[in-house]
Amino acid sequence: VNEAGIDVGGLFRDTITTAVDNAFDTASLSLFMPAPAPSEAHGGVGLFMPSPAATSRAAMQQYEALGIIMGVAIRTEKPEDFKLSSYSWKRLLGRKPRLVDLSVVDAGFSRTLNRLLEQIKESDGGQDDPIPELIGRVPLSVRRSDGLPVTLPQPRAGQVPSALAAAVPGFVAATKRALLEHARNALEARLTEHERAFEAMRRGIARVVPPSALRLLTWREFETLIAGENEIEIDRLRRHTRYINPFSPSHPAIRIFWQAVETFTHAEREMLIQFAWGRSRLPAAGAWKDSDRFVLSPIGETAMRQRGGAALPLAHTCFFQIELPVYESVAQCRDKFLTALHGSCGALLLA
Repeated sequence: VNEAGIDVGGLFRDTITTAVDNAFDTASLSLFMPAPAPSEAHGGVGLFMPSPAATSRAAMQQYEALGIIMGVAIRTEKPEDFKLSSYSWKRLLGRKPRLVDLSVVDAGFSRTLNRLLEQIKESDGGQDDPIPELIGRVPLSVRRSDGLPVTLPQPRAGQVPSALAAAVPGFVAATKRALLEHARNALEARLTEHERAFEAMRRGIARVVPPSALRLLTWREFETLIAGENEIEIDRLRRHTRYINPFSPSHPAIRIFWQAVETFTHAEREMLIQFAWGRSRLPAAGAWKDSDRFVLSPIGETAMRQRGGAALPLAHTCFFQIELPVYESVAQCRDKFLTALHGSCGALLLA
């Protein structure tokens, strides 16, 4: 937009945060897709996975750039909002996920596969005997995360004479041994999906952080280094806040501010952090630095004199600072902040 800015860190942070947000915006890019069948019980709602259709050279370059951002997040201890599940974090570490990881983002596939395994287990007969109720019922194709079918070969165990007797074109030969082999093949196909995307992101991370430095990390530790804590705990933010005179923890304006923030939804708390700091994630517990302290200072006398309680808060993203007007009530403070947060769109009302 050809807009000038003096950057002491805030504009850079806001640019990186915007880039990450855009990567998960399916209307802007097709790099990621929402979890096809997220498990609410396991926290899969709102998570994403790479899009199987994003295979172009440009897409690989964009994935690699995101990997670089991940590496920078680790190096600088400044997390970004990467909305990924254990399936993706394990893949990024070069480790193989399990069915339980895939079930977080695709509970439908997990249920189908588990149901097939239960039917095989409960059936009578030997390993190469047909299971009558499954003849012509299990297709050779498996649907990838975007719903498109991928046809798998007939299992080797399905090519013996006894299995061929239970075979229907386009379907798995319905013997225990053939069906178990197909179940393993289907799971392998889904667990190795998106390999080019993950390989590109791993290349990007390796340009900033040596792969050897990540070998001892669990996937959750890896996630925390890159994406920080998902939950924004107000008590923790309060403990890492510095007040500029005449403000103090007991000042009426400060008590009103914290009471108003306590009423914010999770999304509104993320917007508050981005409004004040140019990013929507807080450092992980134990990773806070003095330079990361949240600062609350009185708004300039001119603004207060001109508008009083009608003034909107002003943010300095370079310094994680908000200039706070003296509001008369929690309701007024909440209203003005939500106006600023929803109206700023990450660009206005920032200094």
